[in-house]
Amino acid sequence: DRLQAWCHLSEECANENIALALVGGSTGPTAGSADLLGGFQAIATDAVTREIWVASMSGLFRLATNEEDRLVWSIFLTKARGLVAGLQKTPVGARDPTDPDLTEALRLFRLAVKYAKTDIQRDYVMLEQAEAEHALGRLAEAARTWAKTTKPFEEVVLRLMPQRAVLKAYLEECLMHLKQHLHGVRDVPHIDQARHTLLSTWIIEIQLARYAEEEFHGTEKDQETARDELMAFLLDSTDALNREVTYSLLSSHGRSDLLVQYAKKIHDTDCVVGHCIQEEKWADAIKALSEAESEEFDYKYGPTIIKHEPKALIESWIRKPRINPVKLLPALMNYEAPEGTEPSSNLALAYLHHCIERLKLEDVPIHNYMFSCLARLRDEDYLLDFIARPRTFYDPRYALRVCMAENNTRACVCLYNTLGLYEEAVELALAYSPDDPELAKDSAQMASQYADEDITKRLWVRIAQRAVERHRDSNTTGRTLIQTVFDEVDDRASLVRVEDVLPFFPDHVAVEDFRDEIEKSLRHYNEDLIQMKEDMDRSATTAESVRKEIRELRNRYRVVTRAQRCIKCGKRLFAADNDFFVFPCKHCFHHRCLRSIAVKKYSFELRDRVERLLHAANPPEPQQAKRGSARFSADAVRGLFGGGGSSEERAPEPVDPNSDEALTPEQAREKLEAILASECPMCGGPMISSISDPFLDPFAEQAELRTWALDPDV
Repeated sequence: DRLQAWCHLSEECANENIALALVGGSTGPTAGSADLLGGFQAIATDAVTREIWVASMSGLFRLATNEEDRLVWSIFLTKARGLVAGLQKTPVGARDPTDPDLTEALRLFRLAVKYAKTDIQRDYVMLEQAEAEHALGRLAEAARTWAKTTKPFEEVVLRLMPQRAVLKAYLEECLMHLKQHLHGVRDVPHIDQARHTLLSTWIIEIQLARYAEEEFHGTEKDQETARDELMAFLLDSTDALNREVTYSLLSSHGRSDLLVQYAKKIHDTDCVVGHCIQEEKWADAIKALSEAESEEFDYKYGPTIIKHEPKALIESWIRKPRINPVKLLPALMNYEAPEGTEPSSNLALAYLHHCIERLKLEDVPIHNYMFSCLARLRDEDYLLDFIARPRTFYDPRYALRVCMAENNTRACVCLYNTLGLYEEAVELALAYSPDDPELAKDSAQMASQYADEDITKRLWVRIAQRAVERHRDSNTTGRTLIQTVFDEVDDRASLVRVEDVLPFFPDHVAVEDFRDEIEKSLRHYNEDLIQMKEDMDRSATTAESVRKEIRELRNRYRVVTRAQRCIKCGKRLFAADNDFFVFPCKHCFHHRCLRSIAVKKYSFELRDRVERLLHAANPPEPQQAKRGSARFSADAVRGLFGGGGSSEERAPEPVDPNSDEALTPEQAREKLEAILASECPMCGGPMISSISDPFLDPFAEQAELRTWALDPDV
């Protein structure tokens, strides 16, 4: 006699107030009573649309269903609770993991999550499931379920803290959900980055502790498994881990091998090389340097590694095209070649030779250190060959100090010659080899090419003096001694004569022994006199030709016709009562016109001097002087009444006798004409200098622009 809705899952009445919709659009009854409906006749279900139809005496009704499954999750959750309550009565140790009730309870929890409509409902179900799993001893599953809920992280961690493996499972599940949440996000919030780092670091610490336990108590297989898991997670989480914190964790647990692997993964060459050096694994350190993207680590660790593995390190440097050899000098200075090593086997010299010959480096420090390395060799010939190179970039003064410290005398002589200190070079060469003057002769010969004649002569005289001193004590005749001395200097220089070396010979040498040398010297003097006479004759001829040209210049003239006109004013030269100038270029000017043109093109100083010469050439007339005296008297009268100063202050200043104001009018005119007639103003230097001057001065330019302005009223 009534219409009710029953739930097949819970086998209970779910609803007794069922709304029916009358077919045809009219509103049907809302109660399930058969009296209101006029008695039920039939109920049927549409096989296609799954709609329920009710037929009664009043008409045909369609049963309206809305969210029929909204409480299904609650039904499954209630059933799961019942099963869990029954399972909890069994002791933990006696529970069977394959118990059908346990399996059914987990299935009901999953169904409850599936049919939950909102996030709040799903979170509520999973919280219930996690609590149930924890109560039943399924700690790992409970931890993974809690990671999917909104239960506070701190509460879960505190509950799982005693069980390290369960805590690790919880953290891994949290990390997995965080990665899914951040997948595809470009700008990750800082709080999520910190959470990612925290979870990864905590998992690393738990795995390190587990690895340590397996080493003490586990089998070899368990140790390998723990290490592989730790390594896999460590290398997979490099983007999230903090470098310093991770280094500290691995170091505190003594896992240097893992630390190196992690450093390699994040390309921390500094850490890798430092660890290899600490472990004295030189080959691994060089390999890490070769794989590094920056050469700064070669500069930093090269001085240490080169002491133990120089060959491999230098070979790695040669393979790096971007390395700066200058910054490798501290490492090369730490290299010590074994005792008795040949120069060709010296690795530092080999690398420096590579830099200079193949890389064509011109850096002064590279060449300086190459020089110092060669200076320490026993064979000085290598150093002399390096000095004799056509292009060298070492500092010669530094090289000289190095050679002096290493007692490389021949190299010092060459460097003295390079610096132009030929006298020092000859003195050192004579002191180094008193019996063999060839080195000193070479220095004197070089001086003859670059130094003046006086210095060269002094050098050869010094060589001759040393030759005399060398053979003085020998039992040789005077003639033989003289011949020996001049044979040493005459083959290289013709500057040394008998009078230059005569004071150095001993007293027992007679004048007759110098007969040939004196004759030779006299012939040289005769040749010099002949050359001087020829020079004097040429000078006299040149002076006579100059005097002749001067005489011809005085008689030079130019014909001026009556029709010749001034370039400036255009008037005839003879028409005006004025002097005129004619230049060799045929330009003609009146005196006044030339002065007006030239003054504009002269410099300020020359223009001022022309004004002074004009004033001196045209002194004031007597009438003007009288006016000046009248003015002076007026000033004197004003001085009597306290208006002016003393007579000493009013006295004119003295005139310099060498100044233009002291010239007579005739002298001033001559100087003025000399200045004006020095060069033509139309084609001489002033015209060339005025090429950068504007055609119009600023005032004339503004006036010209105003003439071109358009009248706005037109």
